[in-house]
This record gives sequence, structure tokens and C-alpha cells, in this order.
Amino acid sequence: MKTETDVSYKARLEAIKAARDPASDLHELEALLLQWLGDGEIEALIASNLYNKCQFKPSYGQEPLVVRMIEKLADSSEPSCRWSVAKNSCTPPHVLEKLSQDRVVIVRALVATNPSTPPSILTRLFYDEKSVRDGLTGNPATPAKLLALLADDPEEVVRARVAANPSTPKSALERLAKDPDDRVADTAKKQLGEKNIS
Repeated sequence: MKTETDVSYKARLEAIKAARDPASDLHELEALLLQWLGDGEIEALIASNLYNKCQFKPSYGQEPLVVRMIEKLADSSEPSCRWSVAKNSCTPPHVLEKLSQDRVVIVRALVATNPSTPPSILTRLFYDEKSVRDGLTGNPATPAKLLALLADDPEEVVRARVAANPSTPKSALERLAKDPDDRVADTAKKQLGEKNIS
């Protein structure tokens, strides 16, 4: 005879499978979320699934259903769930604003990398911890004035990402094209060539 615990354990395993399944549609994911709200593992799987769906179909960001799920997932106690929301291009600005103040550094850093994050939030994140600020380097939405400042970072890897960023201003790229690190200089020269063509 099956106990109530056996049934709930089986139901949870089925929910985990459905939350992970790329074939689960948005309505199925929302039903799962409402049923298992507060279960960090299932919330994280739904957030990851939703992130992947939004990667392939950015227009999902306009769907009220998606926004509702993202708003709920942003409140999860599970950090990996909030990571997926922070990096999701479908996450609306008001949720990114909230996550930009998250207590977990990686969540704020992922907000800094998200091209949907408004410039005002990116500007504030520039004054956050270095790992958060470094997230701005590859984000094409980062304001040009911040990229110009990041072009003078002492770390080669930071300067290389700034050199590769299509939003980096020409004056900063010209400085980076003379960088002592060959990789930084070559990347900046390539970016300058592309800017001159367009």
C-alpha cells in the first residue's frame, strides 16, 4: 500500500522532470510554479527552462504569463533561480532593478551582463564590487562613458572584453589598439575596423 509520502515524492519527481523538460510549454510551467512555489529546486529548474525559451524567442518578454512567472521567480529563496532570472533577456526592468540590489553578488553581476538592463541601473552597478562591475564590460547596453572608464582597467581580461564590446566608443578603442597586451590591441583594432566599415 502506497503512503501519502510515497505519492508526494512521486509527484515531486514528476514535477522536477516536467520543469526540466524543454517541451513543457509556458502554461505547464506556470501551473508547476503555482503548485510548487517555495520549492527552490523546482523554481530553479523552471527559471532555467524559461531562460532557455527566452533565448530562442525574445518576444516572450512581452507575454504577461512570462512576466508573471519571472516576478514570482525573482522572489525565490534559491540563488540559482534568481541567477537565471537576472540573466534572462525577457526579465522586465522593474525586476532587474530589484535583482540589482540582491544580497548575492553573482545575481547582481548577472544583472550587469543583461542587455535588457536599463542604463540607469548599469550606471549604479559600476560602483558595486569589482566582480559586478566587470559584468558591464561585455554588455552592449553599458553606457559608452562607463566603457571608456573600464578601458583603463589594470586587468587585461577586462580590457579585452571592453575592446570586444560593440558599444565601446572609438576614442577608447584607439587607446586599446595601443595596449601592451597583444590580445587586447588586436581585438580593439578589429573592432575599429568594423566601426570604420559601418
